[in-house]
Amino acid sequence: MVNNKVLVMGGNGFIGKNIVNYFRKNGVEADIYDLFVSSSEIKTYQGNILTDDHLGEIISEYQTIIYLVTSVSPKKSMDFPERSYVQDVPMLLRTLDCCIKGDTKRVIFASSGGTVYGEGNGKALTEDAEEKPINHYAICKLTCEKILELYNKLYNMENISLRISNPYGIGQNPESGVGAITTFAQKMLSDEKILLFGDGTTSRDFIHIEAVCEAFYKAYLWQYDSQVSPVFNIGSGQDINLNQIIEVISEVLEIEPKIEYLPAREFDVKHNVLNINKAREYLGYDPKQDEIEHIKEYVKQLKR
Repeated sequence: MVNNKVLVMGGNGFIGKNIVNYFRKNGVEADIYDLFVSSSEIKTYQGNILTDDHLGEIISEYQTIIYLVTSVSPKKSMDFPERSYVQDVPMLLRTLDCCIKGDTKRVIFASSGGTVYGEGNGKALTEDAEEKPINHYAICKLTCEKILELYNKLYNMENISLRISNPYGIGQNPESGVGAITTFAQKMLSDEKILLFGDGTTSRDFIHIEAVCEAFYKAYLWQYDSQVSPVFNIGSGQDINLNQIIEVISEVLEIEPKIEYLPAREFDVKHNVLNINKAREYLGYDPKQDEIEHIKEYVKQLKR
């Protein structure tokens, strides 16, 4: 890359904070752009992408943008569908406009491997699998991916989309509406009921936040090749259902869970696991540890 600086937009969230720390530990100056300031130790620009008059000036200082900004979760996108399209797509477009004017070459975009494919077919999904999204959040992510690829062709950019599965780890907010592992563990520790939509056989590809950070770092280092589609699955490649998650957490905490089963929600993908061979081959991304063991270690951290 031309310089050793990245701007993490949405850098004060769960994924963002971990990415900033990971990059800095690896000798890369990672600064933050967000709606609010949460650390005095890291250079942070506070602003709203849609109204910030200084956005272009800020972005021009960086050759790489890590873009984590979103205004909704899958559930919220169904409750407030207009927010996905009125805010998320315009925010990305304004960011890209600033990139072009400031000669910023690369945006690494956090897409959603857990939602863009829709229902899995029982096999690990590759990046060329048919996309059948079942919520507005996923449709918006796909739209942003296509916009980024268009800008690669029109403006010679090097934009990359990372389709992240279901991350978990220290710093995740159990009240955010995403993150089953964190939510279930906190419910057990607080002696509260776990609200389980469906019968617990819903399965996911869970991935520890450290591996997600590694993926963004590898994408930052990647020698861009226009012959390779710049869309990569980022997960563990392991299929784990919610009943298994509850069993593992219960075993580590030595707490019997209280579970309230509720009807399954139409906008929740029932089964999803990602094939990560492409990211292995081109990015050098390779999470090696069994994910169940990672989950056990994380729950032990929460317990402490």
